Amino acid sequence: MKMNKLTILAAAILTGTVLSGCSNDKITPWSTRWDMSPELQTVNRTGNEQWNRLFRAGNTNVRYAQDDLYRVMMLDEPNNLGRVPIP
Repeated sequence: MKMNKLTILAAAILTGTVLSGCSNDKITPWSTRWDMSPELQTVNRTGNEQWNRLFRAGNTNVRYAQDDLYRVMMLDEPNNLGRVPIP
């Protein structure tokens, strides 16, 4: 009787292990070689990290352009043409 319970327990564990490992996406050597890291878009960044980097760079470039425009138009600081200093 004890051996029979042990056999049933081992069969249940084996069945559970086999069923939990099943999936529709079969992993083959070629699928692994084709895309070694599917979650990464570049060498070390995911898609969201790459988008964040692009938008941050664009935002910084726009700010630099606005600063340059204000300097060219001389709007970045008050002029010193008046006779009386402004406190």
